[in-house]
Amino acid sequence: MIRKIPTTRRGFSLVEVLTVITIITMLVALTVGGVYLAVGRMKDAQIALEIQQLQTALASYQADVGGSFPPDFTNRPAAQRHLAKAFPRYVGSFPPNHISNRPERGLDPAEALVFWLGGYSAPPGTSSSKLLGFRADPSNPFVALPIDPQLINSGGWTKPKFDFVQTRLVDQDGDGWYEYLPPNSNVPYVYFDARSYDAAPVANPPKYVAFDKQSAAIPYSRTENGQFTGEYVEPKTYQIISAGQDSSYGSLETSVRRGYPDAMGYATTGEDNDNITSFSEGTLEDQIP
Repeated sequence: MIRKIPTTRRGFSLVEVLTVITIITMLVALTVGGVYLAVGRMKDAQIALEIQQLQTALASYQADVGGSFPPDFTNRPAAQRHLAKAFPRYVGSFPPNHISNRPERGLDPAEALVFWLGGYSAPPGTSSSKLLGFRADPSNPFVALPIDPQLINSGGWTKPKFDFVQTRLVDQDGDGWYEYLPPNSNVPYVYFDARSYDAAPVANPPKYVAFDKQSAAIPYSRTENGQFTGEYVEPKTYQIISAGQDSSYGSLETSVRRGYPDAMGYATTGEDNDNITSFSEGTLEDQIP
């Protein structure tokens, strides 16, 4: 008779168990970190793509009005000159509550982008869309405010040049003009017209202060080898600025220039490193040599 030799099953030691747990934890951390990075890159790409689409709409506007980009309303004389050139058949005066030296009364650089590409803000309950376009009559494209609901229903409005996502159109300051939020952000795109910033002194550039008063956007100046060249980025066109995923444009201190692309500490702080603009390929941080 063959006797079976008893066998003893040996379990894992505590050290082995801890080693396996450590390895699994590291793998999970690497996976989660990779996923987080990929999601962040995807969000940046969404904003960059939408800025390109806004640029296409601005090019369409430029072609329609004789080669001029719209004003950002920080420079009243420049805005008036643009209106005279872009709408030569318009015989009326531009309504004073559209353009004003008092920001609380007029359009600002975030609202200007929506206004020129989308038109008038529809009063609540008067339209299925938040934006109406402009009056189709080239001799009278503008209307007095508040807009008469009967005028809205009468038709004769142009189609907006950009297909704004309705849920991202917001009126953060409650003045009746919409701002447009980038995907996954609670501060809007800002539009600066070159006629405004190229004529502005360095110590007093155009600016847009976020509604939460935590950051401010100003036009970027060009740098080379860590030194300012004396001109703004895109001196003949415009700058569109998104605050990126941290919803911060940068410091509230607007008297210090912000440089691009090799800021050497002048501009790209932790707050505006992730800003995405019309002149950068991706975030500003991606452009630092």
